[in-house]
Amino acid sequence: MQVCTAHGSVDAYLGMFQDVACYRDSPSFSAAGCSDTERAAMRRNRRLASASQKKAKDALFKGLEQLR
Repeated sequence: MQVCTAHGSVDAYLGMFQDVACYRDSPSFSAAGCSDTERAAMRRNRRLASASQKKAKDALFKGLEQLR
C-alpha cells in the first residue's frame, strides 16, 4: 500500500489529520480570526484531504477492476 510506504504506517498517515472538533474550537472560527500559521495548517490539511480522496477513489476503482 502506497500510504504505508510514504508515511511509515497507516497510523502515521492518519495522524496527519485532526479531528473535526479541533478545527471547530479553533480561533479561526471566531470573531478574532486565525493566525497565519493556523491558516497555513488549514490549507495544508485541505491539500492532504484532496490528495487522500483522489488516492482512495483510485484504489476503489482499481479494486473493482480486479474483480472483473
